[in-house]
Amino acid sequence: MKVGRPNILLIMADQLVPMLTGAYGQPVVKTPNLDRLAAEGVRFDTAYSPHPVCVPSRACLFSGLYSSRNGVFDNGAEFRAEIPTFFHHLRGAGYHCCASGKMHWIGPDQLHGLHERISRDICKTGFELTPNWRSPQKKHHVRDYVTAGPRRWTQHRYFDEQAHFAAHSWLQARGNRTDQEQPFILVISYHHPHEPFHPPPDLWDLYNDCEIEIPKVPDNLENFLHPMDRWNNEYHGVTVADLKDPAALYNLRRAYYACVTYIDNKVGELMAALRESGLANNTIVLFTSDHGDMLGERCMVQKRSFYEYSSRIPLIAWAPGRWRAGSVIDAPVSLMDLFSTFVELGTGKAPHGVDSRSLLSLLDGKEDGSDRQVISESHGQGVKHACFMIRKGDLKYIYVHAVRPQLYNLREDPGEWNNLAGSIEYEEEENDLREAILTRFDPEAIERKVLESQQRRLFILGVSNFGNDPDWAYYPRTIGPTGVQALY
Repeated sequence: MKVGRPNILLIMADQLVPMLTGAYGQPVVKTPNLDRLAAEGVRFDTAYSPHPVCVPSRACLFSGLYSSRNGVFDNGAEFRAEIPTFFHHLRGAGYHCCASGKMHWIGPDQLHGLHERISRDICKTGFELTPNWRSPQKKHHVRDYVTAGPRRWTQHRYFDEQAHFAAHSWLQARGNRTDQEQPFILVISYHHPHEPFHPPPDLWDLYNDCEIEIPKVPDNLENFLHPMDRWNNEYHGVTVADLKDPAALYNLRRAYYACVTYIDNKVGELMAALRESGLANNTIVLFTSDHGDMLGERCMVQKRSFYEYSSRIPLIAWAPGRWRAGSVIDAPVSLMDLFSTFVELGTGKAPHGVDSRSLLSLLDGKEDGSDRQVISESHGQGVKHACFMIRKGDLKYIYVHAVRPQLYNLREDPGEWNNLAGSIEYEEEENDLREAILTRFDPEAIERKVLESQQRRLFILGVSNFGNDPDWAYYPRTIGPTGVQALY
């Protein structure tokens, strides 16, 4: 590809587990387009969400800051307009910045440096989802996991089809322009495969009679539950359904596989649009997700935990001729690292004062990544204290303020069943990992900030419009690349 200021296409799924794609070696899930993307690009095998919840993880991605720094602690927290995003940096460098689909930004600023958003968002933009640690909320998310199955049409598919059409059309229109001097960044973000898991019937039928592996849990599962697990389970309402029922788990995984294939089809169509429009030769493509989903593992659902199914993400970088095709990078990296990667691609230098670290030295083969570590936080719904995870080498350490820690050797124990915290054999490593967290973060100060933020938002929510959430919904209103008012 051309060397210089490339176009950037970021494709995001929601709640996509990397281990459940063909690109990451799963033999049953049908993802031919992601498989091709990985074969022609670079696959990151140790990539994590900086905060395994939708809104905070995205705020970390766009700001390059940990959630304890940007203040986006949960799904009801405002992403402040004063915080620069990679869109601001790229726009200042002459890029045209466009987005379609699920940005999931809370607050009155729904552009954050963009020139244009070409579709509406599917999510609330106000404080409605603010948690209250002083009076914990309880949901029943688990019901979406035991009612999985095909549907001819859903509102979530309607949203993704609109967002996809807008992005696909935008790429085609961009390719028709005679002036291609101005580079662009386009972010297209889908809701799938997020629950509820209701794929179209044709994709459900793809997995008829397939051998679908379902989660296995020990009979003494209660002995393995950490306090953070119990908090998550309480919030998700797991007791209202049987997460050990083999038939329900089979349908859940089958429906999830079909939803992943739905996303894969969209990736294929976008890549075809790049090639057909003549943009592929100077466009770098990144595919990722905001976090994963437990999907019945350990009888848990949704995200919010630091186990692999919840916190690991897919990350594939594609730029034929620029990086070695089919290569795999094992160094721990974060979704947040895309911030510095994009800024460096667009401006020629990495930004200062952020928590993000560019991936270009890894992709260019100038760094082996042996000194890299990745940290994730969780301070919102489903927990009751400040929570942190650090991954370095084969070890994952989980620190929950005022609660016993966890330590796993993922090479020897990929299922994360053998908690090594407190063992003499790993005493030095555990101390080093704990120190790495506590040197950077002050759990007590963070908890105070979280509680103060929650109470402010809950007060505003309680007096606004007689209890209704403030409406900051975004409606596309800008002129698109064809010079015609956007209609979608």
